Amino acid sequence: MASNASAVADNFGEFDDWIELYNKSNSPIDISGYFLTDNPVNLDKWTIPAGTIIPANDYLIIWADEDSSQGPYHANFKLSGSGELLMLLDPSESIVDSTSWGQQTTNAGYARVPNGTGAFVIQGHTFSANNNSVGVEENLSIPVQLSLYPNPTSSTVQIQVADDEQRDIEIYNAVGQKVDRLGYTTFLSINTEQWPAGIYYVRVGEAAKKLIVRH
Repeated sequence: MASNASAVADNFGEFDDWIELYNKSNSPIDISGYFLTDNPVNLDKWTIPAGTIIPANDYLIIWADEDSSQGPYHANFKLSGSGELLMLLDPSESIVDSTSWGQQTTNAGYARVPNGTGAFVIQGHTFSANNNSVGVEENLSIPVQLSLYPNPTSSTVQIQVADDEQRDIEIYNAVGQKVDRLGYTTFLSINTEQWPAGIYYVRVGEAAKKLIVRH
């Protein structure tokens, strides 16, 4: 997402650009030492941190906000909503994947459809989730009502959902790794006492809310 005005906030509550990497294999992949760049003459512009493993059929979110002080998955460059190039390279600086784009739609994603294999299209964003699940029309026409309380929480959070499509409730940590996936229900109480303190995201379809856990 190269034009994020209000779609999903990062772990500091800021609406920054983001890059989603997807492991479409059935085995975990260690991408420690890989590079991301938006500059073809600076191939090693940002190095993916040591110990970065994307689980099988899972996702990794990297915030493109030029603010490495906010965590290891905050890159040293931003994305241009008016058009740019992005490249993923392995440690030998061989290109693994790349894409370029023109003018983007604010709060919409630029995603491979079918998920991980198809051509890039502008559609409703699918933060750390399957790109096949939502399009722009769906995003605009099928609202999801999602509420969390108390928030922040130290022990238990109540989740209330109203979604015509009855999609699963998904929980992600601050770097976009999926923590849990639960079936659809209109009311759910979750004990967070054993969760590490920090920022999480609760997602149903195109709706996502930030949850703060404190101990």
